[in-house]
Amino acid sequence: MLRPISVVSVVPEEATSSRTTQTKKSTRITFKTSKSWKIERDKPHDVRRTIADEDQTHHDFVLVTPTVSSQYRQELHTALQDAGFELDTFDSLVLKGDEAVQLCCFALPADRCREFAAAIRAPARLDPLTLKKECEALNPPITFRQRAVDGASLQEISDRFNYYPPFLHIFCPLRLEKARLFLPFIAHNRAKLQLRMLAAPRMERSAPHSAARGAGMNLHEMQRCHPFTRYKDQAGDGGPRVATLMLLHESLADTSSTRHKLWREWVRGPCSANLPWNVPVHRIREYFGDATGFYFLFMSTFTTHCLPMGIVGALIMVVHSIFWSMDGFPDQIRHLPSCIFALLNVLVLMGCLLHYRRKQAMCAKEWGCYAWTRGTVHVRTAFKGVPQVDPVDGHITVDWPEYLRRRRQTFSWVVIICLMCGISGVVVAIFRFRAWCWNQPEDSLWRTYGVGLAVALNVLQVLCFNQAYYYVAKLLTAQENWKTDAQYSDNLVMKLFLAQFFNTFISIYYVAFVKIMPGVEPCRFGSCFYELFFSVAPIYISNAASSFAQQALLPWLQQRRIRSRTGCDYGSDKEKRTMARRQFIELTDFDNIEGPIEDFMEAALQFSFLACFGAAFPLSPLVCFLLNVLQIKQDAYKMLWLHRRPLAVEMQGIGIWVSIYFTIINIAIPTNVGIIVFTSGILGQVDAYIKTFIFVVGSMGLFGITRAMMAIFPAESDAVKLQLKRQEVYSARVVQGLSTGEDVFDKADAEECDTELVWADHVSYM
Repeated sequence: MLRPISVVSVVPEEATSSRTTQTKKSTRITFKTSKSWKIERDKPHDVRRTIADEDQTHHDFVLVTPTVSSQYRQELHTALQDAGFELDTFDSLVLKGDEAVQLCCFALPADRCREFAAAIRAPARLDPLTLKKECEALNPPITFRQRAVDGASLQEISDRFNYYPPFLHIFCPLRLEKARLFLPFIAHNRAKLQLRMLAAPRMERSAPHSAARGAGMNLHEMQRCHPFTRYKDQAGDGGPRVATLMLLHESLADTSSTRHKLWREWVRGPCSANLPWNVPVHRIREYFGDATGFYFLFMSTFTTHCLPMGIVGALIMVVHSIFWSMDGFPDQIRHLPSCIFALLNVLVLMGCLLHYRRKQAMCAKEWGCYAWTRGTVHVRTAFKGVPQVDPVDGHITVDWPEYLRRRRQTFSWVVIICLMCGISGVVVAIFRFRAWCWNQPEDSLWRTYGVGLAVALNVLQVLCFNQAYYYVAKLLTAQENWKTDAQYSDNLVMKLFLAQFFNTFISIYYVAFVKIMPGVEPCRFGSCFYELFFSVAPIYISNAASSFAQQALLPWLQQRRIRSRTGCDYGSDKEKRTMARRQFIELTDFDNIEGPIEDFMEAALQFSFLACFGAAFPLSPLVCFLLNVLQIKQDAYKMLWLHRRPLAVEMQGIGIWVSIYFTIINIAIPTNVGIIVFTSGILGQVDAYIKTFIFVVGSMGLFGITRAMMAIFPAESDAVKLQLKRQEVYSARVVQGLSTGEDVFDKADAEECDTELVWADHVSYM
């Protein structure tokens, strides 16, 4: 069973660095994965600070505009100043002439940040110690100092059911009059707040509710400003209206920065830091944001579960090699270990998804994602709606008629189906060509090299059409005119997954289930099971190599080319200015919507290889483990060095991808049972009707087991549900001041606890 993670100091790093007053050595309680709450001695730490004490001005964002766009730049700068930002404008130095741009570092003063956060009721994390004292002062108080007669104390109940300590990970809307209750925003949540402020409507300072005023920028609609691009003022129109918003990386020279710690302890750390279960997910989320944190959480969980199955698969491959060298061994015995491994592999991957879903809910609660995403709907800037009457209450709203969208969706799926039919024809042609090569004389050129050429054509077909499908799916989803980013992303993912899954695995399914039919070309290598192995391995490895080349090698080569062109001379003035110039010119942009789709699609195809064809390639979990260890390392390097820092996104998890992975499991169940029953040959010359009966019963049995596993392990643990209920109670009674009479409490005999309740009051992430 999952347990709450260990907790350390509650004060954010930016808070501890600005105050040097220290307290005496204190006792710290850490919440470990053991059966008891463990008391440790803590080092001297800084005096606890609240959001009311926060006085720093953080220069996090940079706005880049072409030098010729003076009118548009002035509009943007005026909007930023009216919203309350402080600006620092400077030239790019390296870019000259028509390529010249101007950069503007803008910062939000702490008092204006608090004012805006309170005005829009942005969630902030409550200080556990202060919250504990406030709860004790209520009438009736919330103390947890009693227990029922002959009953268990909260400490004993929490130890038994792995509950969180009462006042940990509590988020409530910020109120200025009670600012002393709240902890300062960490960098990622502060970036969320500033992005909300940039998009908030403009208003006069004297207007009512002016504290909620913003810059009125449509960030997603902005046309991007790119380095080494010529911009001209044509016909005196004030230049092109293009701009780029960047979130600055921290300086690696600052040893106290989160980026430096990630680089030192993770990327350049000891060998043990490369292990997937040691990935610093919480620190990654603190620096890169929720979306990146959830991605690395999934990759670390998935990769960790691959290791035990990889070891078992490696042993099975050794057994296969022994059987291969022994003549006279029947296929029933040769393939039996692989068949058992395939069924076990499906159940382990199902457990992996359930485990990740639990961890995702825990992190969403601990990171405050539930509070940040409540009631937020982001309308796509590319959405083109028309005024119409809302059928619910009759008000006029801007939307798109559903019947028009259904027509466009129908057109999109017709195109996808036609492309899939075309791919089927290409695959059949490749296999016909390979069969023709096999039938040539043994010493002929086509027999010698034709089979290898057919395999290369199959790999090329998978790689090329997967890339083509990506652009086709984007065009089809865009023309459907979805209103929100979530709707657009979900529909793009569904089209992309279906098309790429079909394109990647159609040739493998052809070998597994079509070539075994009477009248079709015979299987090679003595068995369709062995031919299935030689079909899976090249595609599996080529996909991994292609991903590495696209995601790490090409951006690295591009950065090297830019550095040779600029000479890395970005000025010697303020460090923030130098960093902004270098990051705009050298680093590539990271799309918050389409960027994660590429990473998760690669992981989904890898997951599909393991789940659907583990019997044909038992070594695939171990290969997947090794490739994913390199992938995580590669992703860390590219996120820290090759990509700009992602803009903050408010989300509760990986969204539709969880459903996609469960769909893969549902596809893998009949696939593996079918391979065992029809392709492996372990049933020998059993009648086809009996094989079909075994296939149906086996598939239904596996489906039943997976459904039982989902029922036993729901997405949210009892600890998360309880903490969400506590959050509602504390928000109402402590922050909002809503009184609750004693008559609402059930009266029962109680007694004081003999043992002092443990308060895990230290946590570094909010």
